Amino acid sequence: MNLGQRFGRWGLIGVPAIILETIAIAIYVHLRYLVAWHDLLLPVALCSTIQIGFFICAFWARKLAKGRGQYGPITFLVGCSSWGLLLVVMHYASLWGILAPIGDPLSFSIFMILITLASWFIMKKTRGLSQSKR
Repeated sequence: MNLGQRFGRWGLIGVPAIILETIAIAIYVHLRYLVAWHDLLLPVALCSTIQIGFFICAFWARKLAKGRGQYGPITFLVGCSSWGLLLVVMHYASLWGILAPIGDPLSFSIFMILITLASWFIMKKTRGLSQSKR
């Protein structure tokens, strides 16, 4: 196995990058919108956890996509992590007055679930079409 394909190297680069990115966004929100540091701790922790969880699972999904051509798991991961991140961002941004208050998180959740399932279904069908042409 190539060194670039090992999980340790994958995580050694990605996890610190995610943490630095989240801290940089927190600094921007603090300076631009004057949100107190103690109010930023939970959203930063939630966003970092969602992104790191996605990143770790993406290593496994990448191997499936490259090795077997299975794009369903990565499609599902992208949909779920986007849903989680957007819920956190929308909630806290509306709480701090950066965005208008969100109406119904349930409607957004249903929409994201439907989009994720539709994307997964499309990937499943197009994979089948591309394999039948071989």
